Amino acid sequence: VGLLAANEVDGVAFAEGSNALLPGAGYTLIDGGRFPPGTMDFSSIINEFKRNDVQILFGNLTPPDFARAWRQCFRMAFLPRICSIGRAIFFPTAVEALGGDLGLGLSSETPWHPAFPFKSSLACRVLAITFPMRCSWQVAHISGLSVRAP
Repeated sequence: VGLLAANEVDGVAFAEGSNALLPGAGYTLIDGGRFPPGTMDFSSIINEFKRNDVQILFGNLTPPDFARAWRQCFRMAFLPRICSIGRAIFFPTAVEALGGDLGLGLSSETPWHPAFPFKSSLACRVLAITFPMRCSWQVAHISGLSVRAP
């Protein structure tokens, strides 16, 4: 499992959690190290992933950092079987900005969605429906979502 994580709050938290939990769950973690936000060259990290036959890539990056890293992965023929990146691809516009078909097969966690059946005092369903309409944002499609309300 390869980890892409910048040297900022989210990246450090992802790295600390991953380094603490994944080895105990039977995974070999290849941690590319913390890189400064705005990094332009990910080749040393990608080469490390290739040397270690990384099949799963995950992390938490800003859209620009992930776009640069993912394009370089393609150029360097590093195509993991699974790629799940938090934050960078929450919105369809960020995936479209990758260009071509580079967004195909990517996954990300979903913090909330209008289809969630949960009840909340915060009226999350109303917010999830009205906010995107008011801001002219497209709601990200969720594949494989299966939840049950209590």
